[in-house]
Amino acid sequence: MEKYLTLDEAKKKYGTIENGRLYGVHKAFDIYINDNPHTVYSISGYEHELGKSNGSPAQWWLDYSTEVNPERELVPYIDRNVHRVCWEIHYKQKNTSRHKGGGWRISGSGYCKIFANGKHVYSMSGSDIGSILSNAHTMTEKLLSHPYDFINPENDNGRKIYYYGLPATVRVGSSVGEIWIYPEYTDIPEKDWWRLYSERKYPVDINAYSKETMEIEKNDDNYDRSNATINHGDAFWDGMINWFRK
Repeated sequence: MEKYLTLDEAKKKYGTIENGRLYGVHKAFDIYINDNPHTVYSISGYEHELGKSNGSPAQWWLDYSTEVNPERELVPYIDRNVHRVCWEIHYKQKNTSRHKGGGWRISGSGYCKIFANGKHVYSMSGSDIGSILSNAHTMTEKLLSHPYDFINPENDNGRKIYYYGLPATVRVGSSVGEIWIYPEYTDIPEKDWWRLYSERKYPVDINAYSKETMEIEKNDDNYDRSNATINHGDAFWDGMINWFRK
C-alpha cells in the first residue's frame, strides 16, 4: 500500500517560508468526521491519484491526526458524498407561568439553536415547531451565503465595512450570531462620525418616535459613543451595512 506523508513532512518538502509565512501548504477548509473537527489542506505539488481519477482537486489532503495518533499520514481527499458542513438543529418547547392581575397566565414558547460542525452558530425563537424547523432549514442556506462568516465568525474580526455609509469595522458580538461595530475616524473626525450616524439612524420625521423611545435611544447612543462601540446585534439585520469596503 502506498505510503503518504504526514502534515509536517509535507510542509518540509513542499512548503516554503518567506518573511515568516508558510507558502505552498494552506488550510482549504475544516470538516467534521465522527463528531470531531479535522482539516483539509491544499498542498501545491503534492497530488494523489484519487483526485485525478475523480475530477477533484488532487492537491487536497485530509489531516486525520488525533490526540491519540498525532502523526498520522495524510489521507487523499475528494469532496464527494461528503457533508462539507454537518448541521444540527436543536429545538425545545416549554410553557411558562406568570402571576398577574390576581391570576396566573400560562404561555408557550420555543427556542431553536443551529449548530454547524459542532459549533453553535445561530439561534431563533418560535413556539410553532413546524414553522421554526422550516425556518431553520432555510437558515442553513442563508448562513452559508451571507457575506458575514457565521460559521467561523472570528475570521471576520476587523472586517472593514460601511455602517450607515460611515467607515467602521466588525467584531464578534457577545451572543452567537451578533456583532459589534467599531467606528473608524481615519477619514472622518470622531465628532462628525457620531453626528452623521445619529442623523442617518433616525427617520426624517422624528415624530415617528415617541418621546420615551427617543430618550432611550439617546441614552444608548451616548453609551455607545463613550465606549467607541455599537452593539449592533443580529448580523442578519444588515440593511444599514455595506459589507464590502476595501
